[in-house]
Parts: sequence; structure tokens; C-alpha cells
Amino acid sequence: MSRLWQGMCRVRSDPKAEWSGGFYLELGGQVTTFLLYVSCYCLYQTFRDAAGWVAQIRDRIEIHEAGTPQFRLGLWRQAFSTEAYNSNFKPPEEKEWVYHVDASEEICVNRALSKSYISILPPDEKESVTEDIKAIVSRGDGKVWIDRSKGVFEYPYKTLVVLSRKK
Repeated sequence: MSRLWQGMCRVRSDPKAEWSGGFYLELGGQVTTFLLYVSCYCLYQTFRDAAGWVAQIRDRIEIHEAGTPQFRLGLWRQAFSTEAYNSNFKPPEEKEWVYHVDASEEICVNRALSKSYISILPPDEKESVTEDIKAIVSRGDGKVWIDRSKGVFEYPYKTLVVLSRKK
């Protein structure tokens, strides 16, 4: 069975493919490679600066993390330094893409509310987070408009792909 789970999926690589594509899900048979695919709107501190409002939203919601594992902390990288990994796989290859998705205030609020550590907050705290995010988006420090009349602007993202090839 093949499925995406916690950002991981098994894939097979087309030997003619470049980083820009050519990977497809392995539906059966021997697994020759696997791909770790994680997309996040702001992975590193330097990218937070892509837009002030993004950093402000992150600052507002991250105070509620309470020790939950987060991609930006890089704890997942420990998997690549284990004996089991190194005896079975070549060193990982990484590629990043920076892009934006079309967003609105509603999308920003819903994205923040979908975080597990926000979704479990008591209703009054969740409402406070919602109002603060609306205020941050309204101020829009560094916001790049796509269509101001429709309230659509750029939401900067960075995607990291880590490819591990079986020895």
C-alpha cells in the first residue's frame, strides 16, 4: 500500500529525471528509494523575513507549541545519522523550492487554527489567536497583493525535498 503519512512516502526514481520531477509513488515491489517531502510556510529564520506578517503569525502561534515536535527544529534530521540509515542508504540529497500560494485572511486564520497545538486551546484562547491573526494580516507588514479588491495576497512557502537512495 502506498500513501502519504507525516510527510513521508515511498517512491521510485526515474533515472532520466532531474530534481524537478520524475518521482512517482511505489505501488508495490521492492522499495529502491524513499522521499521525505515537507512543505511549510517558513522553515528557517531567514525565510521568516520573506514577509513580516508571516513572522508575526508564527510568533503568535508558536508560543502555544508546548514542546511539540516541529519541522523547523530539525529533529527529524537525526534519522539520517543512525547506523541503520547509513548502512542501508547513501547520504541524503536535498533541494528547496521557494514559492507562494494565493491567500486571504480566511486562509491564514484557518491555517493557524489547523495546528494541533492551536486546535486544542480553550475557545476563549482560540478566539484570541483568531483576532490577533486577523489584526496581523490586516496590518500586512510586507504583504504582496495579488488582487487587493478580492483580498488575495501572496503567502510565502518553502518546500524541502530530501531524497535517500538505497545503497
